[in-house]
Amino acid sequence: HWRHNFNVWAESGPVYALDLVGFGGSEKPPTDYSGTLWGSQVTAFLDQVVGQTAILIGNSIGSAIAMAVADQSRRAGNTHRVAAVIALSLPDTSARADMIPAPLLPVVSFMERVVANPPLLKTIFYWVRRPSVIRKWVGIAYPDKTAIDDDLVEILSDPPQEPGTAEAFVRILRGM
Repeated sequence: HWRHNFNVWAESGPVYALDLVGFGGSEKPPTDYSGTLWGSQVTAFLDQVVGQTAILIGNSIGSAIAMAVADQSRRAGNTHRVAAVIALSLPDTSARADMIPAPLLPVVSFMERVVANPPLLKTIFYWVRRPSVIRKWVGIAYPDKTAIDDDLVEILSDPPQEPGTAEAFVRILRGM
């Protein structure tokens, strides 16, 4: 999603694109996925690879992880680690049953049953990972339809074809 921004950002310094474990081109081990796991991954990357103050940019769960890493760094006195966070499409992690509108309760209940049913979740995953489905989904996320090209669809549809991805998908959803 960020590939067209890298050259502009690189004018100010080095740019790194990090896939969190379980996402994109990263490994997808059978582990318990959590904010703690991803936060540790980002912190280790900052300390071992970047080695200088960084601006973290995240999308969706990446936004939440970027903010958590910045907060944990600040609390630990490592104010040199993160200079700023840019968070786009921050996920709503505050939803509680008493905050869900009554008409949506059946949908939420269904989704909870789906997440609790790995075989069904894997079946859904195998369907949605197809390039034709991904192209339609990306059409919802991208207001500028000219940004949806074959390269983007390939970038998004290749990683889900890798072995272990369906299991990682189930574990990520259950962890979230």
